[in-house]
Amino acid sequence: MTHTDIRQRAIELIQHLPPERLSDVVRWLESLDEETALITIIQRRLPPNEQQRLEELRDRSEQDTLSEAEQLEFIAYADRLEQQNVERLEALIKLAQLRNVDLPTLNRQFRSESPTRYAS
Repeated sequence: MTHTDIRQRAIELIQHLPPERLSDVVRWLESLDEETALITIIQRRLPPNEQQRLEELRDRSEQDTLSEAEQLEFIAYADRLEQQNVERLEALIKLAQLRNVDLPTLNRQFRSESPTRYAS
């Protein structure tokens, strides 16, 4: 089904809605928009090249072989990941409230859907 077909089908469905239901559908569509934005935040990861660099820095840090510049770079990554983790938790909380589900259940769902390790 093409984008145009989907759009046409949506228009047809909306035209057949009883007028009193239209506001419910609009609220539902808005909640989908909000969920999409929250899911984007929850699933955000470092790009592969940055994840690889972080792992290199982490390994070198464990071996105590980082230069001063690399230490600063490593700290910048740590700060960035900390901020992403805060944003992720806030988004998980909001999404759990929207879906009326408890936070641990929702978190498990996202962890089981992701084959890669969460960057932290």
